[in-house]
Amino acid sequence: MQLGDLKLYRIPTRTTLASRQSKQVRLMDQSGIPINTLYGADLPTGYRGPQASSAAHRWLRTKNTVANHLGLPLPSGGVAVFGSYNKERLLEHESGLRETAVDEEVEIELGESSDVQVSVTSEETRVDFDRAKLLPLVPGVTLRCALVDDVQRVEVSNARAEEIDFELRLRLPEGARIVGADHPLGAKNGRPIFRFKLPANQMVTVRFQTQATGDGILRTP
Repeated sequence: MQLGDLKLYRIPTRTTLASRQSKQVRLMDQSGIPINTLYGADLPTGYRGPQASSAAHRWLRTKNTVANHLGLPLPSGGVAVFGSYNKERLLEHESGLRETAVDEEVEIELGESSDVQVSVTSEETRVDFDRAKLLPLVPGVTLRCALVDDVQRVEVSNARAEEIDFELRLRLPEGARIVGADHPLGAKNGRPIFRFKLPANQMVTVRFQTQATGDGILRTP
């Protein structure tokens, strides 16, 4: 039940609460929740310098729905993730969980994964679109004379024995836009994102161009 920002929960078991007492109680005890494991990187654009490498991050994702055996507004707090090794239950990672409404995505951070590496290289350039050979334009973008701030190459390598799902999230400077890319470009929470499969023991390269200040965008239907 919800009244404004106040949420009331029915706990699954009976309990008592003495005068001036506080008690921790179980909110829910659910199993069979479908979980996807994803890898990714949060990349600020406009990097200039030598090649920089870092480990990708790993997280678990599901959706807060009744169909997924959830469907309650989830309060913020700490989350402990356990895995099984040689029939032993071992703690893998502890992280925070933000307050999550019904039908929202739930993401649980699992820390870095050294098996998946992300390498960023700046292919420095500053050219006019009328004279330059572009990467494939992002659909819906029409250009005239404008300068390219940067062309960046991101190499993602997977040393794991299985294919993984990868998300490359971009943080753009104020007023900047992605105008060319050699992979399909999506958006999430107002930010550009590349999503792709990364086969076992292989590498995927993503190249993209950003628009500098100028007359670049005529139309973005």
